[in-house]
Amino acid sequence: MEEKEYKIGNATEFSKDEIAAFKKIVIEAGEVSSETFDGLISKNPVLLFYPDTKN
Repeated sequence: MEEKEYKIGNATEFSKDEIAAFKKIVIEAGEVSSETFDGLISKNPVLLFYPDTKN
């Protein structure tokens, strides 16, 4: 299995581009609505994100 680099940290530690990419993936997967995502991100959660992920 290929090992990928990831980024972990509070939402405020991510760039706007990274948050936008994460939002796109989550919304396209049907996990939450855009408004729900924005509300959750505003609480500055800890995120684990693989920056080169397409889905």
